[in-house]
Amino acid sequence: MHRSPACDSKLEKIVTISQTGSQERVDRLHEIRGDIEMSRFFFDVAAKTYVQYDYRGREFSDPADVRSFAELLALDMGCTDDQDRAVEVQVRNIHGKQLFSVPISQPNVVAA
Repeated sequence: MHRSPACDSKLEKIVTISQTGSQERVDRLHEIRGDIEMSRFFFDVAAKTYVQYDYRGREFSDPADVRSFAELLALDMGCTDDQDRAVEVQVRNIHGKQLFSVPISQPNVVAA
């Protein structure tokens, strides 16, 4: 997971501030956390005949974490024994634009 030096610096400050326990520093913690940009992503599951939309989404600050989560979700979905098997996990941004998709492997391919 690669983050920018600025983000690492802010996270380091958060850890340092949270360990001190003073109210003044807790207030600064909330100010710093607001500077870390979080984006919401939606993980829709597409089958051959329908799409199961993710209406809640999840927040991530690192795009690599978004891809990792989508791959984990696809791997988990590939282990189900559903007749109407899902085909892919489609990742969308807050504006509904599909960013990428991850295919869901069949169970015999996952076990190999």
